[in-house]
Amino acid sequence: MNVATMQAGVFSYSGKQFNIRFEQQGIKKNETGLILLKQSNEDIKAKRLQGIKNKLKSGQRLSPADMEYLRNNDPILYEKAVKIEKERDAYRHDLRRCKTKTDVHMVSLSKQMQLKLESKYEDPEIMFMRMSAISNEHSEFVKTDKYRAPPD
Repeated sequence: MNVATMQAGVFSYSGKQFNIRFEQQGIKKNETGLILLKQSNEDIKAKRLQGIKNKLKSGQRLSPADMEYLRNNDPILYEKAVKIEKERDAYRHDLRRCKTKTDVHMVSLSKQMQLKLESKYEDPEIMFMRMSAISNEHSEFVKTDKYRAPPD
């Protein structure tokens, strides 16, 4: 009679038959007897790339490690991330040159209009990343003393 048992989260089913069935599905036991799922390199790569894309979509800056990973694994997205970073830096530079809050508002409106016009010709996902980066940069700038100091 074949009996299935469970001990400390590890299933066994009459010895070898159980282990063979799991190994065929890419599941192995480590040295402590716990069952491990093997992830293929493609799965790990896809998760890492998705995490980086999520950072870009949320307007966050990419770390040097993220940029290096993109450069090695997705050169097309790397080029787009570099362009987004340059655009973000240029926008920050424009904001820092403003003398008044009205100037900041005008720079912001101008950038929004530029992005709106360009949105007709660019991939929607990349446009969303660009808009998020600009929005994030603006939010960071209005928290600074430089923004609070100038007159209205």
